[in-house]
Amino acid sequence: MPSLSVLGGSSTKDKIIAVLSLEWPLTAKKIYNSLKKDYHLSVTYQAAYKSLIELMNEGVVEKGNEGYKINL
Repeated sequence: MPSLSVLGGSSTKDKIIAVLSLEWPLTAKKIYNSLKKDYHLSVTYQAAYKSLIELMNEGVVEKGNEGYKINL
């Protein structure tokens, strides 16, 4: 996995964007698992899901039938 210094900031939202920039579409659970495994982020599923929903409300991420992806 690339380091976050290459992909941007260190907030949960930034890390979600980093995850989705490498692989998409992903379910919320797969995004959460990637945050924990690949980025060693200490966050609850609820907090990760809240950040994901905020990104969706901001128009950064969209949800399709197969999962979430970056809104291009």
